[in-house]
Amino acid sequence: MREYCKNGHALTPENVYVFRGSIRCRECRRINRNASYHRYSNHAPRGPKPKKVCVHGHELTAENTYQTFKNGKKNGRKCRQCNRDLALGYRGRKPDIAATTRLRAQMKRLYGITGDPFEARDALLASQGNACPICDRTGLTWDKGFNNVWHIDHPHDKPGTHRGILCARCNTALGRLEPFFDKVVAYLKKYS
Repeated sequence: MREYCKNGHALTPENVYVFRGSIRCRECRRINRNASYHRYSNHAPRGPKPKKVCVHGHELTAENTYQTFKNGKKNGRKCRQCNRDLALGYRGRKPDIAATTRLRAQMKRLYGITGDPFEARDALLASQGNACPICDRTGLTWDKGFNNVWHIDHPHDKPGTHRGILCARCNTALGRLEPFFDKVVAYLKKYS
């Protein structure tokens, strides 16, 4: 149920009445009565008043709202905090669907892999012989965490591309040494 009316008044039991099956705000009723009384006055403001709070009581500022569109046209503004709360509720109710959706978007945005993300990454790993191509490490999982899991290697300056699948150690080392790779090779040649 809503906590505030569209004008920002708290919908408490003292401030609520039911009119034809819908909940109305007594304070807004008083304001509307006064507005209709002064409707034809020269001092009455024109047009609807901008909302100051959303229906859940969050303040509607420029930082806390975002523009929505429908069919390519502006469709109003929405509260960012209400959108966050809605997304967190969905992720809490359906964690497996939310995780798959998030993984699919990440695979497309970062690595350019479309379709089923689980099948695509398993096929990519199988094409490498189910081992890290640098250190030949096997037996890792596609799980949460960092050390004993597979990582998809990608160049950071070219989003939407991938190079292969590495273990966590090789992926971290490659990421740190890649900008200085020519110096690393020269150093190793010098002392080999």
